[in-house]
Amino acid sequence: MIGSDIRKYAERRGLHCDGGIAYGVVHGLHIALSGTAGAKVLAVYLCPPAEAGARAAELERARQTLLDCDAREYRLWRQDPVTVEAGVATVTFADALGAMRRVARYIDEVLPRLDAPAGNRCAHCGAPLAGDGRRVLFEGRALPVHAACAGEMARRIQQAPERPDRAVRGLLGALAGGLLGAVAWAAAYALGCVTSFAGLLIGFLANLLYGKCGGPDRWLRAAAVALAVIFGVAAGQFGGCTIVFARRYAADGGFDGTGLTRWQYVATLWDGLLLDDSAAILGRQYDRMASNLSAAERALLMPREAFIAQSGLPETAAERAALRADAIAGTLFGLVGGAGMIPALRRQRRRRAVKLLR
Repeated sequence: MIGSDIRKYAERRGLHCDGGIAYGVVHGLHIALSGTAGAKVLAVYLCPPAEAGARAAELERARQTLLDCDAREYRLWRQDPVTVEAGVATVTFADALGAMRRVARYIDEVLPRLDAPAGNRCAHCGAPLAGDGRRVLFEGRALPVHAACAGEMARRIQQAPERPDRAVRGLLGALAGGLLGAVAWAAAYALGCVTSFAGLLIGFLANLLYGKCGGPDRWLRAAAVALAVIFGVAAGQFGGCTIVFARRYAADGGFDGTGLTRWQYVATLWDGLLLDDSAAILGRQYDRMASNLSAAERALLMPREAFIAQSGLPETAAERAALRADAIAGTLFGLVGGAGMIPALRRQRRRRAVKLLR
């Protein structure tokens, strides 16, 4: 999608507009401009996608060149403002007031420093482009190709199978990020600090490791990050509460005072938080205590029903409400922390298709 500011810039620089983007050659480089809610995106073609692996070092130098500027002055996106994938560098700008003027300055001031010797070769066959060059739109990228290569490229891409292993790796990476953030949550809870802010870290790490593990930028990214946030918050709360419960064991007299081992004691406290049935909670406690006694000692123990009738439960409603509020706030903070996935999702098309641009 392009707005009037991108269209005006395209007219001044002799760029074409089609397929929701403005594209053409500026400073000897094939570029494309697009806009979305909250961001403007500049794509720079560096080399044919098939050569990206062999040119990894060269592409990394290009990425560093595009990053070597005053990010605040140009209002580059805070997280991953410059990415390189399949031979195309993508620069994301915050769509603030006067954003297109900053993008135009970036194009004129930063792009001329970029060395892209393979930037004038066909994205399909790799041969040099001449007057018969065309553009195809693939996953939001405008790629220069020979006119004869456009149809062949469309057929090959449509026939190429998706890589499900990328999705699995991305999901595992997101869950690993959620687990790392859960460690910080548990530590904060054990120290008596505010835990919900650790949700920001959970969301950030989930999105970061999803991308580092090569997860595809589709709807799955949002689902994986959301799942990892929920998992991380739950794991963090479980770990933090378990640490605190284990500390209470000595204060309550240990085995002599409770008749329970440390982990039986922790399990009993968890029963009090998770279960609403007092008879079930006390019944489980009784069974744990009885399991630690010999047969002769169990014969002297009061009946189960009498233990349930005579014992009382500590009030846990306030603690339960506090945990629920922390979980809700932490999940919301986690989604905010994972918001860095939005530009990546915006740059992707939902269907793998090739469109010939005019």
